[in-house]
Order: sequence, then structure tokens, then C-alpha cells
Amino acid sequence: MSAGGVVTIPSPTAHPSMVSRLLEKINPGTDTTANVWLGDDGRLYIGFQYLRRYAMLPKIARQKPVPLWPSAMPSGSAYQDVRISSYIKAQLDRIWPKIKSTILEHGGKRTILLCGLSYGAVLSQAAALRFKLEEPDADYDLRAVTWNGFKWVNAAGAKLIEQRLGGNLLPLIVSERNFRGELRWDPIPHVPAGVNQTWAYIGNMVFVAAQSGCFMPAREAPNFFMNGTAAAVLRNFRRFIRYTGRYHHAGPAQRGMWKATRNAQPSIEGHQVSHLEVC
Repeated sequence: MSAGGVVTIPSPTAHPSMVSRLLEKINPGTDTTANVWLGDDGRLYIGFQYLRRYAMLPKIARQKPVPLWPSAMPSGSAYQDVRISSYIKAQLDRIWPKIKSTILEHGGKRTILLCGLSYGAVLSQAAALRFKLEEPDADYDLRAVTWNGFKWVNAAGAKLIEQRLGGNLLPLIVSERNFRGELRWDPIPHVPAGVNQTWAYIGNMVFVAAQSGCFMPAREAPNFFMNGTAAAVLRNFRRFIRYTGRYHHAGPAQRGMWKATRNAQPSIEGHQVSHLEVC
């Protein structure tokens, strides 16, 4: 679809479907494509595309810890200990001038929502953090919702994200309970694991159940099947591959969010639920 195209997004509730207009495709046909949409709800949506070429996966696995962008680190900054992924830093640099100018031009008083899945999730998180650091005094309602992102910051970086974004970032992980009631989830948020202990989890990750749309803070999970050691990675490799294929892609995320939306809003049958259901 070219810029100016309109799409109707069906609603799983009694609310009318949303009509969105595509304002722009940023860097189309590449691994750093971002689509900018203006919804009839008044929100500006910037969606970052997932990885198009699996040949780039080794680069993600070999990502090195590097300092923040110079523009995000004022002189004498307290962020000297923060490290981010060299790969994500380089990829965001390719489109950042356009992303930032789009936010500044169209953001105004409307809510700006950055979103993405997997690699796109990490670009969304990085873009949200960079904007908050470069424009600390800007009065913009900037938020990010992401699905199944991998690790890309160290512990100091995770703390910085919590400080700067707080509740304006919702990093979701697709999960499911099997017939025995055991919790399973996408393992990609554990990556990189077992090879380099530099990388840290973002602290406020939340599971969203693909089959029911309910939510649970990831920290409340009984245990992660990988504990970050090389032995655990090898021991659980077969399970890692199986769960990645089951939970990492867009389908399970879409099913979970569709059901979560029905849970949170009056449904077509008129059933009212005034809160998000917790697993």
C-alpha cells in the first residue's frame, strides 16, 4: 500500500471499526521499514517491521555493547554506564532523522504509539528511549507497545528505560498454558543468553495469553526454562526451537490481543468487563 491509502481495522467488540490512513512508509523494502499511520481515533501509530532476512540473525547474536547515541548523552551525563546493542544502534541510526521529524511534525497533542514484533519490538523500544533522551522537555504523549522483543541493553540500560519510559512502555511476551496448566512462552526474550552475560531483561515484561487474552507479569512466572547459562541453552535447545515456532510470530500475538480487547470492552453480546483479565 502506498502513502495515502486507507485501511479499516475490524473491532472485536461492539465499538466501531477504526479507519487508519497510511501517512508514510519510511525506508520501505528494507530491514528498517517503518509504517506511519494516522488513526481516526486521533492517535499517530508508527509500526516497525519485523526482520525480513534471516541472514541478519548472526549479527544480532554477535551484537556488542556500545554507549548510547552522543545526542542522547549530554556532557557529564549519568548514563556513562549504559550500554546498548551495536546492531540496534546502527539500524535505528538509518531511519532516526525521519522517525524523529515525523514525531515532531505529527505528534503535537495527540498520543504517539510505537509498536513492533520481535526485531521491530526492539526498534520501537530504542526509538522511544532515544526520543525521551533527546527531547527531555518535549510535552509529547509517547508510548510503546511491543511483542516478543529480545535483549538489547545492559542492566544500567534496563534501569534507564524504566526511569524514562515507565508505564509508557508495555513489553509483551506471547504465552499459553498447556493442557496440564503449565505456562509456556516465546523464548526469544531470553536471547542473547548463555554466551554473553552483558544483556539484561527489561523489568516490566508482561505475558499475554494467546488463547485467552489474559495478562500476567513475567516476574511471577514459576521459572524461565532457560536460566542464562550456556548449559541451559544447549539442554533446552529443542524446546527453544519448538516454542519459538509456536509463539514468536504475529499470529499468536494477534489472537491474544484480539481476545484481550474483547475482555476489556463491552463485547458484541453485551458482556461488560471493566478491567483487563489477569491470568
